[in-house]
Amino acid sequence: MSEQREYASFLATRRAEICERIDAAARRSGRDEGEVEAIAVSKTVGPDEVLLARRAGWGRFGENRPQELG
Repeated sequence: MSEQREYASFLATRRAEICERIDAAARRSGRDEGEVEAIAVSKTVGPDEVLLARRAGWGRFGENRPQELG
């Protein structure tokens, strides 16, 4: 498996794990699971990695360095 495919698989697996933890926490607190959304942080990664994350299902990204958005 190529390094890029391995990374994409890692991102998809981690997203599923994170979303399950968020859903479980929402259920425990009595909140609707749809009220909470995970946001990927693109800090310190390049556009290729962000694109892989997007393809892995991440829909929203946070970035605290405006110069990186360009």
